[in-house]
Amino acid sequence: MSEAVCEKCGDGNVRRYQVFKLESVGVPLDEQHVFLCVKCARTERRELRASDQESSGLTRDEIIVELNRFFDESGVLEICRLCHEQGTGCCPQSCRSLTANGCGDKKTLWCAGFMCSALLNALAESDPEIGRALKWLKQNVGVTEFRLYEMKARVPAEFCEPERPLKLPQRYPFPNNLSDGQLLRSKLETLREEVLEMRRRFPGK
Repeated sequence: MSEAVCEKCGDGNVRRYQVFKLESVGVPLDEQHVFLCVKCARTERRELRASDQESSGLTRDEIIVELNRFFDESGVLEICRLCHEQGTGCCPQSCRSLTANGCGDKKTLWCAGFMCSALLNALAESDPEIGRALKWLKQNVGVTEFRLYEMKARVPAEFCEPERPLKLPQRYPFPNNLSDGQLLRSKLETLREEVLEMRRRFPGK
């Protein structure tokens, strides 16, 4: 098997990059991979930004605000805080936003991508449609945030993924059924202790 070369100029000093495309809620992420040298990657980024046609959906900042609001209203943040207090929180210890009670910045977009299965299952039990929407976010939106997670969490370079995103989506589709977290709160409260117990038993899940 021959060594990879830059797909634009043929240079042998290349990196593998990801290109993401999200069409709509429920549709799997379209993830492509390209080999480019650093110079061509910079040029390609500029060209992609200049030709960007994305107009629907929410910006990254807007979707973080919406997720923060939903997590706060539904009681998810309270469960996360209690999980950290009992020593089973899933946030990486090196993250600069981490406090003794959990995330000091509440939930960022990549946090939604790492939501534990115990909490996701409780959300799905409380409301199957919301559970499906959050699982879709985790599988299709959270993955685009992985490089930002590595930087924010200060993951040592030798443990970072070798693949880099060439361009993150400018806008993300967002599930309409995450508009009112209060409707979920009472159901989720009844499952809170079960979630915490599952985290004690299986902290890595």
